[in-house]
Amino acid sequence: MGGTFTDLVMVLEQTGEVHIAKTPTTPSDPALGLITGVRQLLDASRASPHEVSHLLFASTVATNAVLQLAGARIGLIVTKGFRHILEIGRANIPGRLTNELTYRRPERLVPLERVREVDERCLADGRVLRPLDDDGTGAAIRELVGQRVECIAVALLHSYANPAHERRIRDLGAELAPGIPFTLSSDVLPQYREYERTMTTVLNAYVMPVMERTVRGIERRLQESGLTPALAVVRSDGGLMSADAVVGRPVSTVLSGPAAGVSGAAFVARLAGYANAISLDMGGTSTDVSLAAGGAARIRAEASIGEYPVKIPITDVVTIGAGGGSIAYVSSNGTLHVGPRSAGAEPGPVCYDRGGTEVTVTDANLALGRLPPALLGGAIRLNADRSREALGALAQRLRMDLVQLAHGILTIANEKMLGALRVVSVQRGYDPRDFALIPFGGAGPMHSGDLSRLLGIRTSVIPPVPGVLSAMGALVSDISCVFTRTRIQAVDRLVLADVTDVQAALATEAQAWLQAEGVAPERRELLHSADLRYVGQAYEVSVPASGSFTPERIAAAVEAFHAEHRRLYGFDWRGQVPVEMVAITVTGRGRVRQIAMAPRGRNGGTAADARTGARPAYFDGRFVDTPCFDRRGLGPGASVSGPAVIEQLDCTTVVLPGQAARVDGYLNLVVQEER
Repeated sequence: MGGTFTDLVMVLEQTGEVHIAKTPTTPSDPALGLITGVRQLLDASRASPHEVSHLLFASTVATNAVLQLAGARIGLIVTKGFRHILEIGRANIPGRLTNELTYRRPERLVPLERVREVDERCLADGRVLRPLDDDGTGAAIRELVGQRVECIAVALLHSYANPAHERRIRDLGAELAPGIPFTLSSDVLPQYREYERTMTTVLNAYVMPVMERTVRGIERRLQESGLTPALAVVRSDGGLMSADAVVGRPVSTVLSGPAAGVSGAAFVARLAGYANAISLDMGGTSTDVSLAAGGAARIRAEASIGEYPVKIPITDVVTIGAGGGSIAYVSSNGTLHVGPRSAGAEPGPVCYDRGGTEVTVTDANLALGRLPPALLGGAIRLNADRSREALGALAQRLRMDLVQLAHGILTIANEKMLGALRVVSVQRGYDPRDFALIPFGGAGPMHSGDLSRLLGIRTSVIPPVPGVLSAMGALVSDISCVFTRTRIQAVDRLVLADVTDVQAALATEAQAWLQAEGVAPERRELLHSADLRYVGQAYEVSVPASGSFTPERIAAAVEAFHAEHRRLYGFDWRGQVPVEMVAITVTGRGRVRQIAMAPRGRNGGTAADARTGARPAYFDGRFVDTPCFDRRGLGPGASVSGPAVIEQLDCTTVVLPGQAARVDGYLNLVVQEER
């Protein structure tokens, strides 16, 4: 469920048959657009509503609530003396030196007048220094109720070590403010670092009412339509959680959409036989890139939503302001720039002929012959004359040729995306040449040939329907939730009984959560990990642990930490600096039934059958007569040599000279270098 369109994929489990739909998103009632698409799928598949067993979705509802400052009116309760914790924050400034003189703090999600202090204090080891003042706490709750708050966040000092005071506040709230939900930092993020824990809890409270309205609205619409499927939402780390679970922890879904896209890309890569993949999701406004090594997406411990830090397990996605609608312009110093401003869907690129006047990446692609005269099966006619007229005016300002300008626009857009691709690969210690590129979204396959060549990647795998891959990603995700506790101890002085007790408690929590999610015991899996660092470092590295801690397994985790530290940063201090454990994590995973997708035989249409004509397109400094193909006519085994343009309903694929595209048994388009 995106901000503009809701994409849907239905898979019939018995046959593996796939149906897709794309409907406009309805922001006032997101459930309405979703149900419209579901009905289209039922009509296309001739399935009955009662046959739908599961409905899994990724959503930008929580993300947009934060970015548009459209969340709930919330209150915050903190330990006495910590009322300004969100103002103090961290010393880092986005953009660093370039922003020091102009930086302004983002708008507060909870203003100071709705922050209340309570008298209590726990120490870092969990011991109670001062008990909670019940009378003062009750007064604070009543004051917040008087300010008409919709939700109250509670973030007390060191509650990760002892959650008793936070839980007491929740109990008092149930008595004094029935109907107002309380969200506790000891539930949302039981880890040290007070600012990040408080900010994440505030974000959870901020999006909780809007997410609950969305989920309950979808459930109601489904019931009205005769559908009773199990409903689940994609988490920001690519896992799934039930509708009831997401209502209590909606902050887990703030990057749900990009995570689903990465899951879909990893699934496509595995089908095509590639364990290592880099995903490239290029839409109209922005591009999301991520990396999956060994079939699993890379997960980070924290990220930012707009200007707000959030510390949750999150798929490592880098987003940049470069898309098909990115606007090209001349800066005050006379140089050409592309993005981050976008023409959006309205008025859109100049070639849409809807009143747009600013040149975009789409206009440049059209002028160079890389786009067909119409998009979406003829729903959008492209006016090439308008594009050339706008490009010509901009070219005059730069004193350059129109074709040079169009090529320059694509070069700049590609360089911006190339930078993001290097961040998720080279800067994370990976060689991109060891990976396949999985381009999707409306514009990804049009630029993937250039980008793969710039990165030295020899293979790109383009899914059958690139425009709805995020929806497919939801269908191939497992149910999962992460349980973490802070335990800071030097490894050489580790109290084994303490860490194994924590590990056992986390495993019990994970099993209880999986039970509540309806996961059968035989489908459950517990994954253990630990966060380690060298003594004196500020941040840690997560490494897997093979089950309950023993001296041998802890030693193996330390060796894995040294190796991962060297891979990430180019060095390690093995034998020089002591290692300390910072946190223990148990991930509960419920394996879902995998979609049965069998490869098709080599009996489809050939390149000759699919050819629709030819047109001049710009490659290697000149226009060449370039054959065009309808992707629907390319069956398994069909092969096309570049230069070529392959067109379909939701995107266009450009095959460069020296590249060849073949269709595999799963109808993926595999583009490889011939030389």
